[in-house]
Formats: sequence, structure tokens, C-alpha cells
Amino acid sequence: MPVNANGYIEPGSFAEYKPTSQFVTLPGGARIVALIGKSKSTLNVLSEEVVKGAAEGSDELEYTATAVTEVKDNIQIYIKDTDYQLTDGKIDWSLATAAEMVGTEGVTTTTGKFDFGDDDLELVLTIDNGSDLTVTLTGEMSASEVVDAINAVLLTSATASVYTTSDSKDYIKIVTVATKNGIIEMGNGSANAKLGFSSGVKIEGSKEPDEGDTYYVTYTRNKVTADYVPMYYFNTEDIFEEHGEPNTTNTVSLGAEIAFKQNASVVLIVPIRPDITPESQAFAYAIDQIKSKACNYVVALTENATVRSYLKAHVVAMSNYLERKWRMAIFGLDSDPSNTTLASITSVATGLGSTRCILVYPTQVEYPIQNVGDTTIAGYYLAAAVAGMAANSNYDVSEPLLRKEPTGFTEIPDVVGRTEKNILASAGVCIIDAPNGTSRIRHPLTTAQTGKPEDQEINIVEVIDYVAESSTLVTEAMFVGTKILLSTPALIKTAVSAYLGTLKKSTMIADFSDITAVQDGTEPRQINVTFKFKPSWPCNWIYVVFTLMS
Repeated sequence: MPVNANGYIEPGSFAEYKPTSQFVTLPGGARIVALIGKSKSTLNVLSEEVVKGAAEGSDELEYTATAVTEVKDNIQIYIKDTDYQLTDGKIDWSLATAAEMVGTEGVTTTTGKFDFGDDDLELVLTIDNGSDLTVTLTGEMSASEVVDAINAVLLTSATASVYTTSDSKDYIKIVTVATKNGIIEMGNGSANAKLGFSSGVKIEGSKEPDEGDTYYVTYTRNKVTADYVPMYYFNTEDIFEEHGEPNTTNTVSLGAEIAFKQNASVVLIVPIRPDITPESQAFAYAIDQIKSKACNYVVALTENATVRSYLKAHVVAMSNYLERKWRMAIFGLDSDPSNTTLASITSVATGLGSTRCILVYPTQVEYPIQNVGDTTIAGYYLAAAVAGMAANSNYDVSEPLLRKEPTGFTEIPDVVGRTEKNILASAGVCIIDAPNGTSRIRHPLTTAQTGKPEDQEINIVEVIDYVAESSTLVTEAMFVGTKILLSTPALIKTAVSAYLGTLKKSTMIADFSDITAVQDGTEPRQINVTFKFKPSWPCNWIYVVFTLMS
């Protein structure tokens, strides 16, 4: 039957799995884990270039800053609340604090005098990095007289005044005229000790770049809608920078850390938007954002039943032969394992009931969160681990996950007996247990309830997906858009045979047969290709029969 029999379909090659009594297998290249969950609501902006505006005005940033980490130029670092302040998300240079230096030696108000002796003593000052200014002081002088002598030398660069304290003592205070970039530096003058000044001390007031100069700002801003988009990552460092340190608040970071520990090579992070409520709608919106994205395993880091249903519908729809985005959803729960009934778990599995859906048990595990320690976390993080194991770069898609060991957890509790585990498994629950002290996947099952082994085994479903995807790509790349000649069906048959032979040689499949390629009798623009292939079945059971010798 023509693929466009029920309406228009874009030109291309399409592959659809048709169940038979035989079955299939296959692996692929990099497998991608998609993690949907919560992320930090802020981002760091590093060294944004800003041009200084008018004096003592405010400079706008590309985004509204919520906090400033650093403001600097090529010469110096500016100090918050001394040189600038953050006002309405802008860098505000309106702070105006002159450089001020006060001596620590004083004289009694009105009658007191500083005694400089018979020899002239000198006070040496440098104002605003200018030339040295020398003030000569001699004999006995009141605080006012000292101030007059200093001001006669300072002129317009700074001003000296008498600073009177509550205990009725006069000290000498020197303040720059400039309220921006003012500097007072005390030289090694012979009068320093008399006035209580320390040689070499440098006092700076508020600093500010000159108008038109470039400076650099590192700051924190709130995320905007455009920041909540799916992104691929190849390491945890970039994820933590963008989405926050791994914890139960930044769930995508924690899930990614766990997935990468299982040797996943690439993770698609899909942060939910906090402005969308209720949270189930935020997850639904995020799920919709990956329709056009390449991914193989999707984990929603929540146990919300509405989200489970939505994600199930998503993976089923995207795995349709028309959409050609084959993928699986891996779910986990979050409840105290000691208080969780078998009925509640099997009910969830039965409700999922799909080759596209995997439900992982147990419902809670122990994990060492950095800077926190061992923490009880939800079972959906274990789902992230299973996704990471399936995406392990050392495996192809035909590699069974049976008895593969998740890493990085402090404890994966083994709280139910073998009989209870069998009840869960019969409902399609993928159990992680530790019968000998080492955690491993007991049986990698989908939640499909058909009873067919090809529907139950995760790696067999993956192989079917791979064959569908890769056979589509091979035939489309070579033949779609070319003329259909008498030789075209034979050429397609040869190409498919060579392609399947490569898969067989690499053990992605065990065997193949019955390849046909014929022009459709109703739709002359369509070539119908059929073949069978035998998967590399996982070795799940070995049955040993023996008798006694007579």
C-alpha cells in the first residue's frame, strides 16, 4: 500500500516494524539522554563589556543585574558600595566619596598646640598622583595654624581642616577636592609623628572610569524565556555553570551528573520554566520543546502522573514511522520503599503499558550530593542512571542491560523478596537489586503487557528502532530524488543487503533474509522494500537438566 494512501506525506524513505514470528536486533552510535526538570533561575554573565557614560550616571547592562560579582577595567577593580552601587539592575556611579586622611595625634581644643621644635619639620603629601607637596611646620602651632599652613600649599587639590572629637581634641583632617578618583598619599615627612600620620599610607576615595572608557562587569541575572531551551552537553562542568550545582533543587544538574557517571557521552538538558503553572504544564511545555531534537531516552525528573501520561504520549507519537524520532521514556517514583505497596507500583507500570516506557524500581535511593553528603533522592534519578547506562558509549544498542551495574550511588535499597520482585517484573517493572551486595539491573524490561519477548526486552526495542532509523537513512540518502529505472529495485535490494551484512558482521544483528524491492503497483513513485532479520537475543536463562548415573 502506498505510504501516502491516507493523505499527503513528504517525499522520503519510511520504515515501519511489522511483527512476525521471527525478530530483530541492532545498535547505533552515540545515544542521547534527555533530562527534563528544574534548573537554577539565574545565569552568570562573565565580563560584559560596558562603555562608561556620563559622570556619576548609571550604565545599563545587556540584562538587568540581580547581583554584581566584579567590576574592573584594565587598571583596577572597583569596589561595590564604595565606588559604585547596583541600582535598578544598572551600574550606578553616583556614589561620591572623597579621599580622607585624619591624623591620630591631637591637641586640646582652643589652647592646645602642636610642638614642632626649633627645627623646621616637613609634611610631604601627594594628591591625586601629582607632584610631592611639602609643608613646613616649626615651633608651636595651633591646629588652625597647621591647617592654614597646609592649605597654603595644597591650594585647590585638597583641603585641610580641624577635626574636633567629642573629647574636645583637635586633629588634622585632609580631604581631596575631587570626589571621584581622589588619592592622598603620605610621604616620609619629619612632621608625621607629631600629627599622627603614617609614612607611605595611601587613601583612595570613590573611583570611577573616565567617560567613554571601557570596563567589564561580571554579574548575575534572572533567566528569561529564551534561556529555557533544550541544549546538548558533553560534560557536567558546563551543565553546572548553566543550571546550578547538582542538588534536589537543580534536578537536571543532579540527573546529568548521575547519567554521566554511567558513561553517557551526551545529555540533552531541558529545563522547565518556573513561570508556567501548574508544574505539570511546565513539564508538558518542556517535553514539546524536544519534538525536533535528537534523543533516545527521555527522563522527566518528577513522579507526577499527569507528566507520565504526557511523556508516554510524546514518545509513542515521536516513534511513529512518519515522525522518525524513535525514543523511549524512563520513569521513576518517589516514595518510602518500606511503605510502598506492590499494588501501587504495578498499577503505575500497567498504566504505562508500552514498549516505549520503562518504570524503574526502587522508589528511593541514597546518593552522595557534593557539599551535602549522603542524601535520600527520588527513584527518578535512578531512571536517569538507567538512561545513562543504556547510552553508555561502550555499548551498541544491541547490548543487553541485564545485570549491568549502576555506579555512583551510596545505596540502592533491596527491601523486597524474590517473590515480590517477580510480581513487579511480571507487570513490567525494571528492578535494580543487590542480591549479592552489588547493585545491578535484574531484568531490563519495558512496561509492555503483550507477553511477547520482543516487546519486553529493552535492547530489542532499541534494535528495532535502530534498524528503522538506519535503513531509512541508507535508502533515502542513496535513492530518494533519483529516477526510477528498471534497475532501481535491484540496486536498492543490493544496498539493503550490503547494509544488513554490515550489521551482521558487527554482531548488531544475528542474521537476515528474504530481501525484496519492487515498484508499488498502485503508486509508481514508491519502491516497497521488505526483509527479515534476527536480533541478537539476550541470554536471560540457562536451563540445566541432569540425571544420576546408575
